[in-house]
Amino acid sequence: MKGENIKRRLFLFILAMMLLPLVQTQFHFIESGGLFGDFSNAENINFSWKGWWDGSYQKGKTDYINDQFGFRPDFLRINNQIDYWLFRKLHSNSVVMGKNNCLYQTDYIKAYCGKDYIGADSIRKQLARLKALQDTLERLGKTIIVVHTPCKASFYPDNFPEEMECKENGISNFQTFKHIGDSLHINQIDFNSWYAAQRYKSKALLYSKQGIHWTVYGSLLVADSLTSYIEHKRNITLPHITWSKIEHTHKAKFTDADIAQALNLIFPVTTETFSYPDVHYTNQPTNLKTIYIGDS
Repeated sequence: MKGENIKRRLFLFILAMMLLPLVQTQFHFIESGGLFGDFSNAENINFSWKGWWDGSYQKGKTDYINDQFGFRPDFLRINNQIDYWLFRKLHSNSVVMGKNNCLYQTDYIKAYCGKDYIGADSIRKQLARLKALQDTLERLGKTIIVVHTPCKASFYPDNFPEEMECKENGISNFQTFKHIGDSLHINQIDFNSWYAAQRYKSKALLYSKQGIHWTVYGSLLVADSLTSYIEHKRNITLPHITWSKIEHTHKAKFTDADIAQALNLIFPVTTETFSYPDVHYTNQPTNLKTIYIGDS
């Protein structure tokens, strides 16, 4: 009799688990957390005899139902977490797990190793045009500044996955742009090399193993240095960033763990201490007009 009760309860539990997604689909009685990354849900499709006979209606309806069933984000996170735990499999395009739980996007590693190198001649032609533009604008009282931003591959080159380690010390686009830019006297500031040099000097985290961008703390340091550089080039005074206290936390904010978020896991891949200053600006008026052009 006791065994029958256990079987009955187990059956009812399994039945409830099977019915819950259907109930959630109709009534949405629980708000599931959203998914991160580039997702596009299939749109509902109207019935037509033409679509029925050519199979497009069935496929479209199946895709729509698959994207709308109850608790879909939660099931996806469970699936992704199990795949990561058991097989170290990541459900995200071009993202790889390196050593010490360091996440990378593959394009940055390829660029660091020089696998996308476009050649010195091509770079020299681009920079020659930039130099001509810089000189023309300089005569008009305007200043061009090229900023080489930090790259995660340059910051953590020792954590590459073994299969993606640089077999040869190839020349990179960054190295050539910087070298030729210096020879042409182009206004440029190299935060990539400076950032990498600060890896073991900074008390606060400058690059998260879970993100592709510099941390909020690191971006503030760069912003302050860039402000000083602009002041020097333009002979002006600009507002500066200041702070008196810093919040230290294991919880990432803003884009500090953007790659890890896009994996849609339940648990973080690693634990890090992030620093978030309470930022203020010096109250210095300025009428400087600027245009920012970036690649992301």
